[in-house]
Amino acid sequence: MHYPVSLHNHFGHLATRAGEDLLSAAADNDRQLVTRGAATAIMAPREAYPIPKPIPGGEVTGFGHLLNYSNQAYNFTFGLDGVNQAQNWLFVNIILYSFLGLLAATFIYRWVYITNNHLRHLMTMGRWVDQRYWMYNRSTFWPSIKRNLLYAPLGRVRHNREIQLSQAISIGTLPSRFHTILLGAYLICNLVYLLVLDWSVKNHHSAIAELRGRSGILAAINLIPTVLFALRNNPLIPILKVSYDTFNLLHRWCARVMVLQSVIHTIAWAVNAMESGGMHQVHTSLSTSTSYMWGMVATVVFGSVLLTSFSPIRHAFYETFLNVHRVLIWIGIVGVYIHLDKANLPQLPYVKLVMAFWVAEWIWRCFRICYHNVSRRKGITKVTVEALPAEACRVTFELKRPWR
Repeated sequence: MHYPVSLHNHFGHLATRAGEDLLSAAADNDRQLVTRGAATAIMAPREAYPIPKPIPGGEVTGFGHLLNYSNQAYNFTFGLDGVNQAQNWLFVNIILYSFLGLLAATFIYRWVYITNNHLRHLMTMGRWVDQRYWMYNRSTFWPSIKRNLLYAPLGRVRHNREIQLSQAISIGTLPSRFHTILLGAYLICNLVYLLVLDWSVKNHHSAIAELRGRSGILAAINLIPTVLFALRNNPLIPILKVSYDTFNLLHRWCARVMVLQSVIHTIAWAVNAMESGGMHQVHTSLSTSTSYMWGMVATVVFGSVLLTSFSPIRHAFYETFLNVHRVLIWIGIVGVYIHLDKANLPQLPYVKLVMAFWVAEWIWRCFRICYHNVSRRKGITKVTVEALPAEACRVTFELKRPWR
């Protein structure tokens, strides 16, 4: 069918106008999206975590029920809103590289020391003149370092002696001068990392959320050396030739820092939760969130371990303390694992590494005990108990394999 030319022109004009209207509407829509995106970019919290936001009146997996959605603290009571993740990872990397650098420096020092001793031993096996050469120091630098830093007591003469409040009560042992410097640097660094926050932000709830995130990730990373340094079969002991007592000293201070950071992490969360809905919000979150509940359990357990680890209690009931200590630490680590897993937080591999260290150490310990006490040719280690005067006894072990 053929239409007149005028109708073709009319339809063409209408199509042109319709196309222009569509283009204009699309352009307006794009401008609105750009404006809305800019506003969202301005209003969005710093380093927001890419997870679904809570639906008002509904239940969110890992965060429990939220009561007041109109309060300014609402967005900062869950997830990573307000948390500066980039800065958190920066400080974690600094801690890791500092730790690895210290291990490398200690390793190099120990092997230089061992090599020097071996060469001196070889050279003194010859003429007596060579033996006399090693009787005297040829430099004043290294003896001064040993006398004033490496082997020096903290004060003048007091060296690795317990601080006695009375004949029955002591409150710990003074570290050496080098250990004091090492521990001081560790404490100062953790304090600085904890306090480097965006204090200029107008919304104080955001600053509290940032403190919550910072203290949480620092506590998680400090859990690794806390457990590693406490292991009896710590692989760093034979590698670095550092005594177990030194690692035990470092373990105690790492544990204290970790527990304090865990407490700060919990308090920072509770402050925003109380601002959002009062104590009822705190109770509701702990009741409806598996993550929050086990996080609180871990904080309480670690705090209990810290309070029961003071020297008078530890020395008075050592066997009880040791067994209860291990059980509570396992409960705390499991609590941290569930807390991180249910909230889908990125620090979960740290806890998996801690568990792997502990399980591997126990497997190795059981293997060594069985290997040195059980032999196919000689049988099992025999123990003989012989009564002696004055209510004493002599215990004799007939080992099937030597331990050294």
